Amino acid sequence: FCAEFHIKVENAAGIRPWLQFSDTNFSEEVLKQFEESEFDMPTPIQSIAWPILSQNRDL
Repeated sequence: FCAEFHIKVENAAGIRPWLQFSDTNFSEEVLKQFEESEFDMPTPIQSIAWPILSQNRDL
């Protein structure tokens, strides 16, 4: 995934991208906002950044 989108990640062993909003740990309210905004999926940088941030790691 990272190579495909030219994203470089260091010290992120075990981090898997969140490819769909359903992969996230966001509240139902936030997920509903994404749906109402007609966003289909996270952007590539969101897909890799959100799981890192959800673990309180530096980005």
